[in-house]
Amino acid sequence: MSRQYITVQEASKLTGKSEITIRRYTKKFQDDTDRLQKEFQQNGSFYYLIDKGLILQYYNVNDSSSTNQYNSSSRVNNDDDKTSQYSKNVDDDKTDFVNQALQKQQVDLIQQLIQKQNVKTPIFRHSTFYAVFFALLVIIGLSTLFIIYSYKQESEFKKQLSSQEINYTNQMTMQKKYLEKQFDLVENGRDELQKQLNYKEEFYKVTLNEIKNSNRQIISFKDEKIKDLTNQVRVLNSIKMSNKLGSELKESRLDK
Repeated sequence: MSRQYITVQEASKLTGKSEITIRRYTKKFQDDTDRLQKEFQQNGSFYYLIDKGLILQYYNVNDSSSTNQYNSSSRVNNDDDKTSQYSKNVDDDKTDFVNQALQKQQVDLIQQLIQKQNVKTPIFRHSTFYAVFFALLVIIGLSTLFIIYSYKQESEFKKQLSSQEINYTNQMTMQKKYLEKQFDLVENGRDELQKQLNYKEEFYKVTLNEIKNSNRQIISFKDEKIKDLTNQVRVLNSIKMSNKLGSELKESRLDK
């Protein structure tokens, strides 16, 4: 059985419902290509074509051209379906009425705003003029206070920075002087130690020379003593020999 498709405007005329209600109802069938189709135009836009039987079945609209086509589907609906459809239709009518009322209120409000804009009111008569003026005064006052506070803070910070810089310079100068004194003391101590070392070195050299000289004198004295003793021994030996010879001569004379 072939389907007959109608536009949203045609469905609105057929059912007496608004186009918004028709679009809201058919939105749930976007994935069903048999009931809802897209018709593209040359400029790239598109509009929806709705299955006429779907509209007739949901809104219970009698149409002579489609009665025979969808009589089987209308027989399937029972009393409960009719009751639910009636309640849905009542809800849709209420929604349409509310939407129309809201749209009318929006149009009236827009027209009133346009009329107010067309009427030129002096700037001093605007209610917001004095509020803006006082707000600007408050902003200017707060900005001035903030600038003064920032300037004072900056001045205090510069003073603290300069005092810290002076203290740091003084500390560095004192530290430099202290290190120079310590360096001078170290240099003086080094010179003093070098002098003491040189003195001790000279003292050791002199002492060593004296020891060497004394050793030489001792050796020479020893040699002389040895020579004297040797000479004395020789003299004693010669005396002993002469005595021995003299005694032997005496004995020989006595024997004779």
